[in-house]
Amino acid sequence: MFRHPTASPSLHAPAAGEFLGRLRNAVGHVTAKAFALSLGWDGSAGHRWLRGAPIGPAGRQALCLINAPNPEKLADNWSEWQANARKEAALRSIDFNRALGWTAVRNRQEEDPE
Repeated sequence: MFRHPTASPSLHAPAAGEFLGRLRNAVGHVTAKAFALSLGWDGSAGHRWLRGAPIGPAGRQALCLINAPNPEKLADNWSEWQANARKEAALRSIDFNRALGWTAVRNRQEEDPE
């Protein structure tokens, strides 16, 4: 870290809403739902984060790992992170594009209310 500080992740996570704004500037439109799902949270969390709600410890760690001051590096980090999230969703038989969360029960809630 001492010799290559820009190659090391920051130990300070940005606020999730601020991070999403920078991410959108770097990669284009990312929905709040896709953002939250990619970080392993329920899809509704992204909207709460945009309104200033705090993100939990695991989410802060993820933001530290993805975050980069250079927009190109941020875009690359996000692309790799989201690809992994999509792979995990596929392994769980979850359609990432339609998912509401990471459990079968959560994804059935609005599709089949019975």
